[in-house]
Amino acid sequence: MDGIVPQMRPEQWKAYESSNFKNYVSFGAIPSDKTTIMLLLDHLDLATTKAYDKLVMLNEAYEQELVARGIDTMAIKAETEKRFAE
Repeated sequence: MDGIVPQMRPEQWKAYESSNFKNYVSFGAIPSDKTTIMLLLDHLDLATTKAYDKLVMLNEAYEQELVARGIDTMAIKAETEKRFAE
């Protein structure tokens, strides 16, 4: 991992240097101290959990909409499970 170096063409560096976002982007080696790695993993877990929670909420809302329209969701689930079992 220490050998990872950003590969950018001169015009990309020029655009980067004139960008307002250069204060938010850091090029260089990935930090390998335990504190930084733990911090990164904590943020990853938090982001993954939030995304999963949003997907669950979306799935529940979608299922409620199907039920409201009179669609048999149990038949859909059974058919889906049958396809994946094959």
